[in-house]
Amino acid sequence: MKLSIIKYSLLILFLILSLRSVGQQVQIQTLTFPSLPATFCTNTLFTVDVLKTCTNITHVRDSIHILGNTIHVYIFYSRNTPCVNQNTPVIEYFSLGKLSKGIHNVTATGLLNGLIVSSASASVLIEGPTANFSPSATNVCVGDSIFYNNNSTGPNTYRWYENGTQVSTQLDYGKLYTLPGNYIIQNVTSDLGCRDTMTHTIHVKDSVPEINFGADTTFCAGAALVLDSGPNRDSVIWSDSSTARTISVTSSGVYHVVVYNDGCQLSDTINVIINKPIVNYLPNDTSACDSIFFDLTNSPLVNFSWSNGSLSSVNKILSSGNVWFTAIDTITGCIISDTSNVTVSNSSSIPSYSKDTSVCGNIFRHDIAVNGGSGYRWFDGSANPVKDFYTSGSFWFEIDHQGGCKSVDTLHLTFVSKQASLVADTSHLCENDSAYVQLISNNYSNILWSNGESANSSYYSNLGKEWVIATDNLGCTYIDTFQIVEAIPTGETYLSDTSVCTGENLVLKAPDGISFIIDNERSKSFTIRSAGSLQIELSNGCTSHKEYIDVSEYNCKCPMVFPDAFTPDRDGLNDYFGPVTTCDFTSFELEIYNRFGQRIFHSKDPNYLFDGTWKGRDLPLAVYVYFFKYSTPYTKGNEQGHVTLGR
Repeated sequence: MKLSIIKYSLLILFLILSLRSVGQQVQIQTLTFPSLPATFCTNTLFTVDVLKTCTNITHVRDSIHILGNTIHVYIFYSRNTPCVNQNTPVIEYFSLGKLSKGIHNVTATGLLNGLIVSSASASVLIEGPTANFSPSATNVCVGDSIFYNNNSTGPNTYRWYENGTQVSTQLDYGKLYTLPGNYIIQNVTSDLGCRDTMTHTIHVKDSVPEINFGADTTFCAGAALVLDSGPNRDSVIWSDSSTARTISVTSSGVYHVVVYNDGCQLSDTINVIINKPIVNYLPNDTSACDSIFFDLTNSPLVNFSWSNGSLSSVNKILSSGNVWFTAIDTITGCIISDTSNVTVSNSSSIPSYSKDTSVCGNIFRHDIAVNGGSGYRWFDGSANPVKDFYTSGSFWFEIDHQGGCKSVDTLHLTFVSKQASLVADTSHLCENDSAYVQLISNNYSNILWSNGESANSSYYSNLGKEWVIATDNLGCTYIDTFQIVEAIPTGETYLSDTSVCTGENLVLKAPDGISFIIDNERSKSFTIRSAGSLQIELSNGCTSHKEYIDVSEYNCKCPMVFPDAFTPDRDGLNDYFGPVTTCDFTSFELEIYNRFGQRIFHSKDPNYLFDGTWKGRDLPLAVYVYFFKYSTPYTKGNEQGHVTLGR
């Protein structure tokens, strides 16, 4: 048993030594690629450095296995006779054919008599260009553009082909397609004597009919522009989001449409400007008196046509109604029209509103408001149609009527005072007789005396206060009172001599209880109109007597002159300034002012006049202002002016 084990061990050792000996006889040392750079378009060659230790070893055959980027090369050797020892280096040559681009791992394995004896490995880079490009789209419509982005690597030259025809040698390529069809685009890239290609097929469709709105346009307000996107569209979108085939444009703006058909789209844009000329040449509603005149001469309008047949730029309208015209606006070229509702009033149809009236009492209210009146003006500027009056007179007023007509009329107003005297204030009861009382006028009716009588006169026998009521021809009723007094004795003298101003009258007043008898009528006053001796009859109501007086004449308006200049140089000539007159003043006031408004002289004494000094000093040569206020026994007044002070 022990002997068998020893034999088996020796056998294994022999085999190991034998294998070691065979492996050392063929040694695969290095792999070399002599033709670098290696490319995919040429055969890849490589050599294997082999050391053979026996001269009788023969290279029998090779076997190459390529799996992806891993290449196994098997080199078969044989030896049939015992080794003839001698180291012999040899180079084995191999061709791997055309390899794909990339790094390839190559392992060379030597076999001697079917046994693997040694191996070696090396890597090789297979180079060459790679064609690669990407189109921006592959399905487009006529009118679209495609850009071909070149992503090729390794090349130093490019060629682009369209349907077999070279179209460019640039890095990238792009084209606007105007014709439908299929286009085969090929990119050829070259480097290191190799080239690579890539191909895409492009489909260009022609499924959208042309759309063209034309040039931007302008038209007049009131019209409409119809924009048509065309027939046979899959869908339409307008700038206002409308999806109809057509839209009607009535306002200015930019209008845009996009149409779609079979995946393609087409668009167009148009700018629309709508002219809007001025049309408010006529007022909306207006009125006038007798006629209204429209003048459009200075407007930008021509070719007028009015509703009354006129073709002029000016037109006179004589009747009420709607007035219209049409014309061409020269600024926009548009036809415009305008309308006005016109009311024309006839001034001849306005009646007179003047009025003459007499009024009893202290106030009269008058209303001038009339139907159709639009404004009122009285003589004093007031605009209220109702106005109160307190005095007699003639008062004009103006009324604005429809259409602008005006009428001017007058109110003639007479106030009849209810306090008018019906009889004399007093009547005298004569001794052993009755007092006779008579109405001042015979134009009264409905008379009633306090004693019950109703005639135009009456008699009273008792002293005291009495009354009478009467109505005049205007319908005003008056009441008056009077006194029945005892007659004053007539043995006294009541009048004395007097004077009258030249050219003026002097009115004498009768004493209480006495009346003047003038033309057989009794009066409380007597007017003296000239100088001379007068006989005047006086009555106490019962008896009468005559008195005589002398009337002299006096010039009440004494002359008065103010010089324009004076020279207060103390030479005794023209040294003072004041009024030059012979008047007898009952009041006198003279004031002098300089040009600064300072009062430099003031006198109330006719004998104290301005001497040209102020505060003891001579005043400078200048123009001064004077004011003079005075009165005489018969008159009074004011004077003012300028005086020049000289030396």
